[in-house]
Amino acid sequence: MKKKALCTSMMIGILSMSCYLVSPAQEADAAVFYLYPEVGIYVPTSSGLDTTATLGLVGGVGLFDFLVLELEYQRRFERDATPSGNLLNANAVLRFPTGKLVPYASVGAGFVHTNLLGSDEVDFLMPFGAGIDFGPWAIFSFGLGVEYGYVQDRSDFVLPYLRLGLTF
Repeated sequence: MKKKALCTSMMIGILSMSCYLVSPAQEADAAVFYLYPEVGIYVPTSSGLDTTATLGLVGGVGLFDFLVLELEYQRRFERDATPSGNLLNANAVLRFPTGKLVPYASVGAGFVHTNLLGSDEVDFLMPFGAGIDFGPWAIFSFGLGVEYGYVQDRSDFVLPYLRLGLTF
């Protein structure tokens, strides 16, 4: 419980500070919005669970050139010993713009909903990630990345993914 409260407090603090620091002039310069479908491979870190596919949607709003807030949903598909589930989280993404290639690191907080033998389980999720976005070219861009998901009282996971979408 203490880990959950600490992680939640830390994420709320980061999001609150980033929203407070945005002035109207900065917001106009950094205004960016994107929407990406995302496909990934869910790789559990504990034995007994199987690797499975995920499909999701990510939306982000740029606050500065270097800071983006994201909302991410992913559907994990059932496969042998791995149950189906839903992942929903908010991320703060620190970007390092270098032109058309943009490396980034992210931290977030959210929930994992899992269907286990007819019962529903909801667990706290704290993902950490890194990757690189390519673009935008006109309004299209894509990215490659990997996330490590800390799940309280359950198996953690690694999630490499590919994003392809629109940037406005």
